[in-house]
Amino acid sequence: MRLVDLDVGASGTLPHEDAVLLNRRAFHIGEALRYAVCHRPWINAPFGKIYANLTPDDALPPKHYKLQLGVAVVVAPITRNAVVLPYPDFRTAVLDAAAEAFRTLEREGNWTCERAAQALTALAASDTPLFSARLAFSKTHRRKKTRAEVRYEVDETSVRMRVMVLGPTGQVQREHVVSSYPKPAPLQLLFPVARSKMVDDDFVLLDRDGAVLARVPM
Repeated sequence: MRLVDLDVGASGTLPHEDAVLLNRRAFHIGEALRYAVCHRPWINAPFGKIYANLTPDDALPPKHYKLQLGVAVVVAPITRNAVVLPYPDFRTAVLDAAAEAFRTLEREGNWTCERAAQALTALAASDTPLFSARLAFSKTHRRKKTRAEVRYEVDETSVRMRVMVLGPTGQVQREHVVSSYPKPAPLQLLFPVARSKMVDDDFVLLDRDGAVLARVPM
């Protein structure tokens, strides 16, 4: 089975308000792990999705791993007060919880992931609460030799889709935020981009039905 999704969050383990805040603050960390692990060449696994459920370490359930309808649900132990920690400490707490979830997958699910280990190490060395990924929608204007790149950016408080127009030598000529949302949310809910194309002197982003989502002059 191809592993296509990974999520880090709290579900059914904390009071509602704490869970909402924890999920918002941890979202960019989960997205960074998802983009690091779930990409081509695809990884084969006994499940199609991993859900690392952030769970207070003083209220852990008897079973830390279960497989449900192709989803590996794994306990990710975290201190109960993690949600109010300042950013460097919060990031460390979430990454430690995710690392323990992957160790549980190794012990109880007989599955290991080198990509996850590398991503956790890289994230631990980062000093910024920002996840940024270049998406596979880049296009080059044949006549002008300018290039449009699409970046998906997530931090603790917001999500953005940014188009960067690069000159012939790779320098950034200008940037356009084509969509933003004032709290973390999955990319496809924010901006369901499926493909891109050049139309005359414009870089155009479209959804699966061909509707134009954004148009940026080149």
